[in-house]
Amino acid sequence: MIRPTKENGHKTVAMVPITDDDVKRLEENKSIRVTIKGVDYVFGLDNAYVAGEVNLEELKEICDKRQFLTDKDHVYIPSRYNFETHTCKSPKEQYLFTETVSTFDVVKYKYASLGKPKNIVIFRFKEYVVNR
Repeated sequence: MIRPTKENGHKTVAMVPITDDDVKRLEENKSIRVTIKGVDYVFGLDNAYVAGEVNLEELKEICDKRQFLTDKDHVYIPSRYNFETHTCKSPKEQYLFTETVSTFDVVKYKYASLGKPKNIVIFRFKEYVVNR
């Protein structure tokens, strides 16, 4: 999950894998249900930033246009991260992190962390949600 900020009204943004049937339902303007850490969320396209089959070039364009993060948000991802292998290599033989405000870098890392599924949805919660 991308953490909430005061600037975006305490909205939390999440990315989850979805099925082809979920994509079809969203395209038909119907709602889908996803479960994150035991909590169910039901939403439609009106709450989704991105939904469907992943194309990294299109995803980069979307991230550039619709920033999920503000300049005040700081997210840590592994330094020297390799997207193709989903690994990082440190010259000091210890796990190092780098701070970023790049929406695309964070989305790409989270996408790889999910196992690079065929379809994803990136959506916002309507209210502040605490992980349970």
